[in-house]
Amino acid sequence: MKRTSVLFLFIVLSGCIKRPEMKPPGVEPETLFSTALKYYSADEWIKADSTFKLVIISTKDKALIGKSYYYLGSVNEKLNRMRSALIYYSNAYKLGYGDRSTFILFMQKISPSILEREFKRIPEALKPEALYIMGNNYLKEGDERKGLGAFRKLSSLYPKHPLTVKVRKFLESGKKYRVAVVLPFSSSLADVADIIRNSIEETRSPDVYYIYFDNKGSPTLTYKIIKKVVEKGYSGVIGPLLSNTSVIASIMCNMNSTPMVSPTATSALVDSFGPYALTLNKALILEGYAIAEYALNTLGFRKAALLYPANDYGKRPTKAFKDYFTKNGGSIVYEGMYIPGEKNFRSMLRDINKCGADMVFIPGSSDDLLSLVPQLKYFSVKMQILGGDGWNSEKMIKEIGAAYFEGVVFAGLLYRDRNEKQVDESKRLTALGRDAVKVIEAMIKGKSPEDVANSLTAGSVSLEDDIQNVPLYIISGGKFERIR
Repeated sequence: MKRTSVLFLFIVLSGCIKRPEMKPPGVEPETLFSTALKYYSADEWIKADSTFKLVIISTKDKALIGKSYYYLGSVNEKLNRMRSALIYYSNAYKLGYGDRSTFILFMQKISPSILEREFKRIPEALKPEALYIMGNNYLKEGDERKGLGAFRKLSSLYPKHPLTVKVRKFLESGKKYRVAVVLPFSSSLADVADIIRNSIEETRSPDVYYIYFDNKGSPTLTYKIIKKVVEKGYSGVIGPLLSNTSVIASIMCNMNSTPMVSPTATSALVDSFGPYALTLNKALILEGYAIAEYALNTLGFRKAALLYPANDYGKRPTKAFKDYFTKNGGSIVYEGMYIPGEKNFRSMLRDINKCGADMVFIPGSSDDLLSLVPQLKYFSVKMQILGGDGWNSEKMIKEIGAAYFEGVVFAGLLYRDRNEKQVDESKRLTALGRDAVKVIEAMIKGKSPEDVANSLTAGSVSLEDDIQNVPLYIISGGKFERIR
């Protein structure tokens, strides 16, 4: 009886033991792989995980094994099993599956402690990047001992690697300054964030270390990041990109006496909370000032009409124009505002014709101008037309016809290099990133933004001083001619 009970207990327990999964009888590895892919495509991650594992133990085909490891990495990343994902991605990479840039982006997402623990498993070709990312992420967490330890290991193991040059300069400089860079790396503005990051890395001083944070464009996440940054005693902040997140950061940085420079925010509010935070991208305000100054002092106009869209793109340069024009002896005889996307401007253009203005300022976007410009001719608006950078569109001129634009004068975005006849957005963003480095490094080292104002290319710290630096163009024969 006793023997029977023991045997029964053994049978019960043996059923609870998880045995290694084996290939189902008669199922070929290729069929298993196809089944696993179907689970993967259907977002059935657990089933995909177990089936890709079956493929690996059921075949010696390196191609199937390598692909299965890659998909296992992706599956485990989806399941937030980052340590397992790193191991699988590493195995796949060693077998020739997975690209370098994707692997590096993945390593940036995971905890530095996982990178440290599994460092031996990482492919040799990617170990310098792993150490660099590990050091960066430890510094983000405020662990300087481990962060600098990773950098020293990088310098020791890979003395000739380009990343070693970066960290060695930082280590030798005595790590005097840390600047947080808060940008939306995983949002619709990721391309802009990458341009700014690249320009920072090209310009930064060796005694300043820049640590990158992804705020995803979120005000809430921006608040959390800036709170952490000021609590950890960072020397300063570059970013964010947008006005709404930059206003939040400006308030917090001014409260904690932490210097902050946004390279691209356009709202004047960023500058208004105190001396520690500013935006360099004052282009829309300067656009209005420069056109108003040109209308008054070069063209001799004293009566202006205004026609602009009801958004920041229209309201900011219009307010600047109005302030400068009226302060310096001009008067506004008509002001019309339209909803962006408006198609019918008949009543506003008729009123403009009747108002007695010398000129009309139209800081519209190129999308709005596609509808507006033909109507200017149709309703015989014969006064001088002045505009903003929305008029800087060769595509628009080709689409409508050069005759409709003849004689229009418009302000471009601030760019001090007069050798550049036309400045595209990428070039200007690069300049703003470099300018942000110059200003933040001046501020954290006890200087004022004005001390480096003359060295800036696209950014501005003093509106009045930069009016003459705004490029002005006239459209003649369908071409843009720079007149200042």
